[in-house]
Amino acid sequence: GSANLGYESAVFNEMQDFLTAKFHWGTEDELFFTSMISSFLCLGAIIGVVITWFLHDLVGRKTSVVIIDTILINGSIFTLFANPTFILIGRFISGIGVGMNTILVPIFLREISTNDVRGNICGLNEMTIGIGQFLAYFTDLGLPIPDKNHKYANLEDQWWRFQFSMPIIISLIRIIGLVYFFKIESPLYLFLNGQTIKAKEMLTKVVRPDLVDTYMKHMETDKEQYKSSESVTLK
Repeated sequence: GSANLGYESAVFNEMQDFLTAKFHWGTEDELFFTSMISSFLCLGAIIGVVITWFLHDLVGRKTSVVIIDTILINGSIFTLFANPTFILIGRFISGIGVGMNTILVPIFLREISTNDVRGNICGLNEMTIGIGQFLAYFTDLGLPIPDKNHKYANLEDQWWRFQFSMPIIISLIRIIGLVYFFKIESPLYLFLNGQTIKAKEMLTKVVRPDLVDTYMKHMETDKEQYKSSESVTLK
């Protein structure tokens, strides 16, 4: 999931010269559209962060992740149209998914990992951001190369569409993984919502059997802290 964050933040950097030529942008149009295409991702991310604070407690961590990937897929679909306005809309929608990913993924990983591996897992999550950025720049190798006059011989080249579609592939991989293989919901989310038996069942999938009761006690403490923080917020 975090690979999408890294990828989306970097994919447009090298592509913008080709799209400028393809859409025949003048100096003013180039400045406007390249700035907006980049900034709309950030604008969407801000909104996505706000949405996540409500969504992940409302429908659960796992379902929220699937919703995020669905948003990213739809955003990428918009960017496949050879129309600057559609690309702007797509980048905004993708930004919402990116912002939601930024908040939810660390929370989800923390709640499904044990103390002894939590640091490594969170570090791996950060590493995938870099992998996503590397992938974005690596795919730039497929873009047409301009001549010495900065002219492109083939403005009908479709590689840019493949680059914009990469988040669809990444998101589908995660959806398939969560739905069919890693069928895990956050034990803490289940516990906080009164599903104690299911929470205990989930814990057996992520911790050793002899540690389940210990982690159940930890979740009871977390629940009290959660209630305390809510009361402070409401006051």
